[in-house]
This record gives sequence, structure tokens and C-alpha cells, in this order.
Amino acid sequence: MIVGAHAHRVLGGGRLGKALVHYGLGNFGFYAAGPEAATTGVLTVTVKGRAVVSYQWVPGTIRERVPYPLSGAAAVRAVAAWEALRPCTGLEP
Repeated sequence: MIVGAHAHRVLGGGRLGKALVHYGLGNFGFYAAGPEAATTGVLTVTVKGRAVVSYQWVPGTIRERVPYPLSGAAAVRAVAAWEALRPCTGLEP
């Protein structure tokens, strides 16, 4: 599993062969200067032995330096936007 940080933006993620790669999780508990910087989330990964069994992106937003999970239609839109970042990475779902 490879998880990137420091881009201050949510970037694409997915599978590369047997590996799970996520290029950027965004900010978390950070001053958000705009909507892109306020986009955040938690990557939950289930691992068995050396194999990634499953993963889920739980999107959120930062307000006043505090991350909050999204729910309902906002969460569905945020997950779709995150999935739309994958094609330029060459990763698979």
C-alpha cells in the first residue's frame, strides 16, 4: 500500500496490480483557503496478511480547521468526483 501526502489536495487512487496506491488524501484538520483545500476524507483499508482485501474513500470537508464527514447526496457527489480522478493515474478501481 502506498499513500501519498503533502499535495494539500485530494488526488486519485486505486489499484496497481496487487498494490493499493493513493496519491493524496488532501488536508486534514488544516486551514482551508478554498474549496479544493477544504476537500478531505479518510481512506479505510482492510488488509489480510499482505493483501488489500478492500478499501473505501469516506469524503469530508474542512470547516474552521476541523474535518467533518459528508453524508447523503454530498457524499455521493464527492465519491464520484474522487473516482473521476482515477483515469489520469492509470490505476484500476
